[in-house]
Amino acid sequence: MSSSSAPLCAQCSLPLVLTLTPDSEDEEPTSSDTNTLPDDVHLPCGHHFHWSCLLEAYETTSCPACHTDISSPPPASSSSSQQADPQILVTLHNEGGLQQNLDIFPLLREEAYLRAFPEQRKCLAFLEFCAEGDQHAIVTLLQAPPEEGDPTPGQILRSTHPFSHPPGQTGLHIAVSNGHREVAFLLLLLASEVPELDFPALVYQEAAAMGIMREEQAGLPDIRGMLDEGGRSAEDVARSMEARGPGVWHGWAGKHWLSMPQR
Repeated sequence: MSSSSAPLCAQCSLPLVLTLTPDSEDEEPTSSDTNTLPDDVHLPCGHHFHWSCLLEAYETTSCPACHTDISSPPPASSSSSQQADPQILVTLHNEGGLQQNLDIFPLLREEAYLRAFPEQRKCLAFLEFCAEGDQHAIVTLLQAPPEEGDPTPGQILRSTHPFSHPPGQTGLHIAVSNGHREVAFLLLLLASEVPELDFPALVYQEAAAMGIMREEQAGLPDIRGMLDEGGRSAEDVARSMEARGPGVWHGWAGKHWLSMPQR
């Protein structure tokens, strides 16, 4: 291949485009019906991959084609708790345009984890919804008909994030750290033993409107008592945020909304 030729995917040897065809099943597509979009992940070692091909062949922090280490140190501004995470900086060209120096390590790490533990896909989606503050997406996920091997709603609600800092944060930790009060109330309603009469009426109204209420909690851990690997409760997270100035968790400390009462 001459230097002027367009690069090909190092995994499948095909052009670095995604081919789109009409959705209609009634007609055979013609050449004029076919559209293409760029689909090019350019690694630091120089090799190119389709995104799906890279996910299929991904080998931790090395290039699947030449096995060169393609990682780089974390930014100098990273906190000490994040310095274990390297970067994989690529040039990504897809339907969203051209993005240079994009760190894809978090995405590759998550995909590798899900390949090893596919049953955790719903749990990671739930934790992402907690980070985004999307309570409606959380309810939709919990109400979705289960497939074989899926975790139960109770297990999803109490799942922990393997890649948080520190690891092991629950959805409640994540909702608190992102300032999502409505999601915190929803998780407490569904996965704690906070007396139901203690909740604001609006929380009940919103839960009823979404068609979800608390199920039997016997034998399940109260989400307030779950600690991350740093030994912190969700209330510890809220206290650290409030120490920087009053915010959405002002007045919550000491009321056992985010930690278990002393017995």
